[in-house]
Order: sequence, then structure tokens, then C-alpha cells
Amino acid sequence: MKKIMCLGDSITHGDDKGGYRPYLAALLDQGKKIDFVDIYRTVSSTNELGPDGVHPQHGVYKVMAHAWFEAMKCFVN
Repeated sequence: MKKIMCLGDSITHGDDKGGYRPYLAALLDQGKKIDFVDIYRTVSSTNELGPDGVHPQHGVYKVMAHAWFEAMKCFVN
């Protein structure tokens, strides 16, 4: 089984609109970055952002959890 280490809970970056783009932490295998999940694009593609156009509506957290699960599947086994 690969050793997985997460860098913090999340990383946020300001976008060009002055808002925040939430990212899940990078996944590392023996210190080498092997995947990075961009939740902003995942959520934006669902057209379920809140009124501010940046933060997701409550129901979208299921989409975010699914994106994380899919990213993690390749590390199991």
C-alpha cells in the first residue's frame, strides 16, 4: 500500500474576482506530489454555487466529497 500524506486540511487561493478558490490538499507518495484536486472547478461545473458566485450551496458538498473519494480510489490496494 502506498504511503499517503496530506498537506493540511485545504489550501485557499484568491481568484481574479477577489474570492477564494478552495482546494483539497495535495496527495504525496514518498514526498512526491502525485495528485491535486481542484474543487473550485468541480463545484463550478455543477452550477450550484451560492449567491456570491464563489462559495458552494450546502448540497454541493456531496459533489466535493465524491471528487475526493474518486481521487483517493487510486491509492487503495
